[in-house]
Amino acid sequence: SAPLGAGQRVMALASDDFFAFESAALAAPPDLAFIDGLHLFEQVLRDFMHVERHAAAGTLVVIDDIFPNHPAQAARERRTRAW
Repeated sequence: SAPLGAGQRVMALASDDFFAFESAALAAPPDLAFIDGLHLFEQVLRDFMHVERHAAAGTLVVIDDIFPNHPAQAARERRTRAW
């Protein structure tokens, strides 16, 4: 992997923690936001609304885990190892 360039950083935080404490530190709108919403619609929606407040017209938002492979993966409570 290549080192990050100037002005680039990876923030490994839960999204609620980031937007509660770190979002004010954003010097510029993010170029990329990756949302992994814990398989819960309300978490994805909350994360998207937070990102949208800080985004610019060209911000790319990637959302993971929106199409479960099996009905068990769509359950509100985790019942399988593959979630």
